[in-house]
Amino acid sequence: MVFFVVSLTSWERRKNSFLARLARDKSLGYFDEELDGLISLINSHPLMYTTSCCSGRVSLVKVLGGWTKSNARVVGKWHGEVKVEELTKHVKKDLGEGFSLWLLLQPPIIHVACKDLSTAQMLVSKARNSGFKETGIFTVKSSHIMVDIKSSEKMGVPIVLDGEAILSMEKAVKLCEHLNALLKNLKLKIRRLEEALKQENSLK
Repeated sequence: MVFFVVSLTSWERRKNSFLARLARDKSLGYFDEELDGLISLINSHPLMYTTSCCSGRVSLVKVLGGWTKSNARVVGKWHGEVKVEELTKHVKKDLGEGFSLWLLLQPPIIHVACKDLSTAQMLVSKARNSGFKETGIFTVKSSHIMVDIKSSEKMGVPIVLDGEAILSMEKAVKLCEHLNALLKNLKLKIRRLEEALKQENSLK
């Protein structure tokens, strides 16, 4: 019987390691399913793999005093539609307690390792043309080049300050409508980039 030993390159070993971590996160329910198609496309490319990702989200952060890591806590998180009822229940709960509540919109962020400069430049171009205007190369090493895919939509709005509500029900409705419109636009950018990479792969 003859055994063949397959020797993997350092690039292949790193990629396999990150793909294994991704598979584990999926099994544990930590993976953002909104990105499944796009991440699968990137990772199917022989010269790219993802190291971390988020499809964009709205977070509600509860703060006591100055904003530091030790006294800020996420009490609400939405990757999809933000409903007024879910938002206002947190406002009612924390009134008069001296806490502040901040509503934050965070754009999609995808970190991608590319094996060479031409691949990194292709990805940056596709991402920017799809609406991810803050995309760029942020690390260059002999082993790989890191690309940060990021959109420019960001927002931070206080809805309770020091235990006092500063957001009326009428304004809460408008705020949720605005947030949901921004989230919808972010999802469209993800789909556009996915289609652009599908076309890139079809040309190979």
